[in-house]
Amino acid sequence: MADIPYLSSKTELDDYIEQCDALILYFTAVWCGPCRAIAPVMQQLYSTHTNVEIVKVDLDTQRQIVSQYKITAVPTFVALQKGKEVDRIQGANVEKTYQMVKTLSEKEPQSKRRDTNASTSGATSGASENDSQAVEKYAGKGHKLLNKTVLFGEFEALNALPVKGNTDLKNIVREKPDSSDTGIYSDADSQLLVHVPLTNVCKVSSILIKAKKHENTQLPDKIKVWANRTSIISFEDTESINALHSETDIDGWDDQGWYELKLKFVRFQKVTSLDLLLEGEDEDEHTVIDRILIIGLDGEAKNQGKIEKLDHDH
Repeated sequence: MADIPYLSSKTELDDYIEQCDALILYFTAVWCGPCRAIAPVMQQLYSTHTNVEIVKVDLDTQRQIVSQYKITAVPTFVALQKGKEVDRIQGANVEKTYQMVKTLSEKEPQSKRRDTNASTSGATSGASENDSQAVEKYAGKGHKLLNKTVLFGEFEALNALPVKGNTDLKNIVREKPDSSDTGIYSDADSQLLVHVPLTNVCKVSSILIKAKKHENTQLPDKIKVWANRTSIISFEDTESINALHSETDIDGWDDQGWYELKLKFVRFQKVTSLDLLLEGEDEDEHTVIDRILIIGLDGEAKNQGKIEKLDHDH
């Protein structure tokens, strides 16, 4: 059974509500100890009650939804029946949470989970058509798009400005960007630094970079990648700390503007974050990128706690 998905936007929530008569919003945060403790129980309930859709809502990145449901602590579980709230639990109470899921399942026995229209066994679930085509082209067998696991509350980009107006820089890695203009470019010189933290411990096989030239910009000519840093690497440290992966004189962008950084899989087995330095050939020109897609295998949540299995009959 697949892992409980993360909600990526208010639009996606509306889609869940429209499709799922039995839906539980699972408000959580990666720093929350009780959230980690109850995570295995929620995964078990997700596996056994297949007519109930459960979706995680990250407290730090989905502030609009958190405000909408007046969430003041995590974990909080909100049960929706045909879009209307019918129950709410605050705290990691295993017995009450089990009863919530069981009751909702019994009330809506014909309810179905959201149809993601996924292809290649869910490898591109939720992605745009262009992103999906790139993932299908470059992802290995069984590997999928991991951008839904990005921890946006800790995402950083240094020396970066949006190509269009006040577009959110985080759109560069969002599975479902809230704008069609996702590009960023280097500000003062040719170097861009991006820190992409993940909610789960993942195995990363490749990183796809999409870029197209805009006026007075250049494509990346050199890319370095580091893993498992707790905060963004400094420009100074990119010269002294060895990267796990490095490419120079980059060429071979495909006709859709994608370039694949094919990583040595053994070096990226337990990844909790990625740092990327992207640099153009001319140090006086702006370097531009439009998308970053992370490909690999999803894993368990960081520091996930353990809790005994439920012994209830289902």
